Amino acid sequence: MDLAKEIEELAMNFEACHKTLPAMGDEMRQHIILEMMRMDYHGSRVPDITGRTNLSRPAVSHHLQILKDAGIVKMRKEGTMTYYYLDPDMESFTLLSNALLQAVQICAALPNRSGEEYHLNFSLMIDDIGGPVTERLIEELEDCLSWSDLETAKARNEQLHKAADVPPGWFYMSDWVSAE
Repeated sequence: MDLAKEIEELAMNFEACHKTLPAMGDEMRQHIILEMMRMDYHGSRVPDITGRTNLSRPAVSHHLQILKDAGIVKMRKEGTMTYYYLDPDMESFTLLSNALLQAVQICAALPNRSGEEYHLNFSLMIDDIGGPVTERLIEELEDCLSWSDLETAKARNEQLHKAADVPPGWFYMSDWVSAE
């Protein structure tokens, strides 16, 4: 699959998580989830959660409703009592973790734009070339690393090759300048 399609698929996967992301982004809701994991597996009532979180009953109910809407928490009623429990299928967590894993994989496939890898490749090329490369050429090439315009950098690279009498095959701007 090409990168554009993978990114489009990732966008759809993030859209499927549009309720889970904000629900999980709140520190108090994270705390509630952790406390529910520590509590009775048969379900937790609002007063039980209130006692463990130091939140008011309305605040706990509000957070539980958001978690419920996001598909993280489910509820069941037994008479007049309402019990909340974590969704045993964990579909919302699975969707989110799959989307995040997909994002990591896409990012790993993208070119490194930090400049670190490019500087490393540049240094290795300089070491391999040796003799004909002058200090001036090295300074000029290091200056090229900061250029954001790839065409200008490529043209300057060609000029430097001619000026230093270095065969063009010894350096390639594409090795250390990311093309859009």
